Formats: sequence, structure tokens, C-alpha cells
Amino acid sequence: LVGSIVADRLWAQWQRRQWTLRLGRQRIHWGKALIWNPNDWFNAWNFLDFDYEERPGSDALRLQYQAGLFSQFDLAVSPARQVKNAVAALRFGGHTGSFDYQALAGVYRNRLAAGIGWAGDVGQAGFKGEVSVFQPIDSTAGHTSVSATTEINMTFGNSWFVNAGLLLNSNGLGGNTDLLRLTQTNLSADNLMPGKVSFLASASTSITTLLQTSCTAIYSPNGHLIILVPTAAWSVAENWDIDLTGQLFWLENLNGNLGNAGNVVFLRVRWSF
Repeated sequence: LVGSIVADRLWAQWQRRQWTLRLGRQRIHWGKALIWNPNDWFNAWNFLDFDYEERPGSDALRLQYQAGLFSQFDLAVSPARQVKNAVAALRFGGHTGSFDYQALAGVYRNRLAAGIGWAGDVGQAGFKGEVSVFQPIDSTAGHTSVSATTEINMTFGNSWFVNAGLLLNSNGLGGNTDLLRLTQTNLSADNLMPGKVSFLASASTSITTLLQTSCTAIYSPNGHLIILVPTAAWSVAENWDIDLTGQLFWLENLNGNLGNAGNVVFLRVRWSF
């Protein structure tokens, strides 16, 4: 049994007309896609960390300017003990037609970085995507890398939601996958999956008003990694929830055969107040 106290959000804010200035630990979420977020430079989210929907925060200074009804400039700086680990970026977000879009530029952990993202509708389907390119400032920062994702999702009837996605990671391994790297809590925007290519498919539905189920499947050809994440969530009462979540892993073994690499089942009881 482990008990902990974490200063998860502690910030001060000044606001005047279109300007907002915030200093302290805060969530800077620039991602557009649902699962993988190459544009989320300040605190990338690990999709296996199901017990933290709020997602982690960053110690940062953030200045926002609302240029119009749908246009916004966003400047954020997150310092670090070592300057080479700091992140600083400028973002512009806007809207055209049925799409929200954004463009980013800055410094990401001793690399120059640039990115674009979008989210909108094509017919009856939602279409989201993000691309980030990282260029080393010096030889100690590695090589140029690209992280990109795209997703298509759709709602059927009154309860079914399906989503399909693709992630390209030039920093990924071309050979066998190291499962330990994936299960680490802290991932980075330039390395969201251990493989170079990953595919995703998910579906969720409401069996009743109080009972929701979902299943997500991920496949990476590198090491033939397969992940299944089935989930059932029951709203017991207004402030009580019970979730049952499985995480099942398959990998290619030393003999070249696909074998189970481990399974975890989580039972969570949550009281909100």
C-alpha cells in the first residue's frame, strides 16, 4: 500500500483582455490526436497510464494572446537544471472551414523543433493528425528525427465510437521491440513508441447508461509487438466508479515465434469529491 502527496497543479495567473500569463506547474496540452501526440512537446502522455486522465503538468511560464475568435498565439518556456533539457516553443492556432490547425516552432531538449497539427471532419468521419521534426543543435543531440501520427474516427448509432490510427517514429527500433521502454511512465514527443511503425484500432460502446466498454489493439511490425487493452467502466453512483482494465502483450521471442510477454489486470475503485 503506497500513499503519496504530489503538487500536481500550483500556479499563479495574470489576465488582462486578450492576454493571459501563467507561471507554475500546469498542463500544456498541444496535442490534437487522441492516442499519440508528437506536438505535445512539454509533457507527452503514455497511453498505458490509464490512471491519470488529467495528464501530467510542467513547471513552465506560459503567455497566451487571443488574437480573434478562433486564433491564438501561445508562448511557453519550461526550464531545466541543464539548459540542454529545456523546452521553449511558440504556437499559433487557427480555424478554417471545418478544421482547427496549429503550427509550432522552438527548442526541444537541445534540438530545434517544428511541427503542425490539425483536427476536423471529412464527411461523417473525424480526421486528426500531428507532425513534428527535430533537428539537433550539436552532435551530442543525435540525428534529425520525425514523429508523425494520423487518426480517423467515427460514431455509429447512438453508442459506438471507432478509431484507427498510425504512428511513424524515425527514432524507433528497426528490430525487436524492448517492452520495458514502452511501459515506462515518461515518454517523449520524439519517441512515443519503441517501433518505427505502429497501427492502432479501437472501439467503445455503452452497454447501458452506466456501463461502458472499450477495446484498443496496437500492432507494431518491429518485433511483432501486439497490445490489447480491454476496459469496462461502471458508474456505481454519482461519485463512485469502478473500472476493470487489462493490458495484454505479445512479442516475437528469440526463436522467431510470437509469444505472450506478460499480462496485467487493474481493478480501480474511485471516489470523486
